[in-house]
Amino acid sequence: MAEKTTIIVHSGDLDKMYSALIVANGSLAMGMDVSLYFTFWGLLRLKKGSLEKGLCQK
Repeated sequence: MAEKTTIIVHSGDLDKMYSALIVANGSLAMGMDVSLYFTFWGLLRLKKGSLEKGLCQK
C-alpha cells in the first residue's frame, strides 16, 4: 500500500495555495498518493486565471 498525503486548502491566499501545491507535487514525486480538498475560499482560486491575478475573483 502506498503512503498517502491529504492536504486541506482552506484559504485563497496566494502563498498558502502555492505552498499546498508545492507539497503536493513533492509528495507525488516521492510516489505517494495525494488528495487536495478545497474549502470555500480555496475553491475560488481554482477559477481560470485566479492564480495569475493574485486576487480572488468572484
